[in-house]
Amino acid sequence: MYVRSVKSMFMKSIVLVVMVLFFSGKMVLGQTPNYLADGSKWRINSVGLSLTAPCWTQGKYVVEIVGDSVIGGLTYKHLIYHGVMSESPINPLPGVICNADYTFSNLYGYVRQVGKKVYSYDLINSVDTLLYDFDLQVGDTLPQTIINSDTAITVTAITNFQVGNETRSVFELSTNLGIAEKWMEGIGHNKGLLGHMQPFEFFESDLICYSRNDTTYYDNGIDGCDLNVGTMELQANIDLKAYPNPSTDFVTIYSDRLSEIQSIKAIDVNGKQQELTFALLAKNEAQLNVKNLATGNFFLRIKLKNGQIAFLQLVKGN
Repeated sequence: MYVRSVKSMFMKSIVLVVMVLFFSGKMVLGQTPNYLADGSKWRINSVGLSLTAPCWTQGKYVVEIVGDSVIGGLTYKHLIYHGVMSESPINPLPGVICNADYTFSNLYGYVRQVGKKVYSYDLINSVDTLLYDFDLQVGDTLPQTIINSDTAITVTAITNFQVGNETRSVFELSTNLGIAEKWMEGIGHNKGLLGHMQPFEFFESDLICYSRNDTTYYDNGIDGCDLNVGTMELQANIDLKAYPNPSTDFVTIYSDRLSEIQSIKAIDVNGKQQELTFALLAKNEAQLNVKNLATGNFFLRIKLKNGQIAFLQLVKGN
């Protein structure tokens, strides 16, 4: 009787250990990947009509994560995009002159991750809004978001791919227009990251590739994964603080490198830049005049005399 009892306890212990290992293994294997890990880069091409001449405008740019900001108690990653814009005539007729090529480095957006959902901060309406829901199954309908206006896109198949040691899903999609679309978990859709999934009549974009720490984990199979387009200015290792923030007239910036500042520009939600005047008050303090800014959210682009840049989030009050 005693032997049987010991044997029964032993078997129960084995079952318990197996169950613990099984469920702990599921938890480990089921951990959600970090979609917004440092070192992540998205390479995107765009083409559309120029607003200033009868020309095509072509953009080649890279989106990457540069720091973060706390807005409304939530932490968002900064997405900065940099690259080169070029133009060419729609019809090579005499007298048609297109704009010269130029490089840029601007704010792309704010994003945060919660489980398998990705949210974006809508700077225009000052709200947190769903961008992607990667916790989908075959037959599910994509949610309407700021990148998707189609109410009838459904998941038709799901396959997997690897990002390092993370297993990600590829969602094959069906649309009313019969256009092949897909979502790549944690990466975006085949036309970009924050850009609209449904192309406009005179504008189109394509996700060329995604890499992390210079290793490519997704590409469109057509273009090379060139992550060196345009000129990305070196990010400054500088600790910046601003008070008061929000502000209506003047903001005081604190840092031990303020004497190195060459210029400060405010970037609005549409990428428009406005240079701001500032005055050094002390070695570690500078006063910034923001009276002429419209009410809303801005990114301060602070350029140092050595060419390095830093970014700081600012809210302009009424």
